[in-house]
Amino acid sequence: MRRILVTLDSSGGSLDAIEGAAMMAAHLNVELVGLFVEDSNLLRLAALPCSAEVGFASARARNLSPETVERTFQHLADEARRVLFSAAERVGVKCAFDVTRGSVVGEALK
Repeated sequence: MRRILVTLDSSGGSLDAIEGAAMMAAHLNVELVGLFVEDSNLLRLAALPCSAEVGFASARARNLSPETVERTFQHLADEARRVLFSAAERVGVKCAFDVTRGSVVGEALK
């Protein structure tokens, strides 16, 4: 085994896997690789004229746009990168990070 791959996306619990993956990489003395997957289906949905996002706390609808989703992906990928590199440094393993677009399963298998 040469590396541990942790797939990350825009879901709420995505970052939770990083710490465990970092500890496993340290234990096995392998590289930790983070792969942030931008959900292509969510981008297609945001391009539809009828798409909207309903806020949890306010229950107010906001129009979705591909640009808004792109900005959100960028913010989430930046945060995932920060958390991944911090965890890798803490346990003393080499790490890499990449961003791709598609489905999580399909991109992880590539």
